[in-house]
Amino acid sequence: MLDGRAPANNSPIRVNIIPGSKVRYSGGGFVVMQQLVIDVASQPFSQYLNTFVLQPLGMTNSTFEQPLAESKAPNAAHGYYAGRTAVKHGWHIYPEIAAAGLWTTPTDLARYVIAIQQTFAGKCAPVISQSLTREMLTPQKENVGLGLMLTHHYFAHEGRNEGFDCLLIGNTETGSGLVLMLNANDDTGVLQSLKKFLAHTYQWPRSQ
Repeated sequence: MLDGRAPANNSPIRVNIIPGSKVRYSGGGFVVMQQLVIDVASQPFSQYLNTFVLQPLGMTNSTFEQPLAESKAPNAAHGYYAGRTAVKHGWHIYPEIAAAGLWTTPTDLARYVIAIQQTFAGKCAPVISQSLTREMLTPQKENVGLGLMLTHHYFAHEGRNEGFDCLLIGNTETGSGLVLMLNANDDTGVLQSLKKFLAHTYQWPRSQ
């Protein structure tokens, strides 16, 4: 994948703009970080993330295992494309583990959101320090922090794999947040509609 050689289906992952000059979604950048963790830790990426991230956050129903272990497969949702066609074999196996390989649940992902909020406030630091969390939630370029989109006191991220859509939001001032997951690629805007409905119901500030 790093060199874009078969059987990889991507172009070579290379720096082709001045770093920090513009905002651009970079799944390839996370693949580079994946290899960095493997090289430094001398262990599989999924094993390292389980020990130092998932378990400390209490995300016990999450894993970066690719392919998914047979013992866990019965609990996995099957994905669907926007036209309601099922993803072949239920889901796609991603070697780009850091960028697209997390299996999780809404409850576990909410634990991630809460951990960011609590660490930001200095109440705990299960994975990273308060200072690093604050840097993570500081705009680096435009409205983007370190891996998260930022709007005032909100941090957010949307994700899409083949057959699955996801949205998370957290507020560092009020402690509110939400996680929405869908086992389909929906192009009707249902996740955004649900977000607006919940924001209205719980009277969230109008900055998100």
